[in-house]
Amino acid sequence: GVGARRFASSEGVGRTWMSATEMITRSSTRSKSKWFSFALSVLPAPLFGALFPGPFALKAIVAAASAAAQAAYSLARVEYSLSQAVDSVALKSRCAAVSDTYANQGARAGAILPFTS
Repeated sequence: GVGARRFASSEGVGRTWMSATEMITRSSTRSKSKWFSFALSVLPAPLFGALFPGPFALKAIVAAASAAAQAAYSLARVEYSLSQAVDSVALKSRCAAVSDTYANQGARAGAILPFTS
């Protein structure tokens, strides 16, 4: 019927298929997760500075230092992820080059066959 696709679940249709309701739910969950992750990554430095005892100037220094440490940690994580991606691309490029070499060898060997038989 008309509403079969709209209200069907992925279990009833297939593993990778999602209904419109499931796609909206997943998108909403992903958006909430991004904002929650952003808040968790931004709030610790000001909270740590606010809870630190002492005058306001010292609290500002502590907040700035903890934010700098947090930024350095985040950049180190990103650099590690990028290095893994670069290694993966290099490996795939090498495999493609080897495959291309074997394909060229096969094409050359196949080109000789009509003359030798």
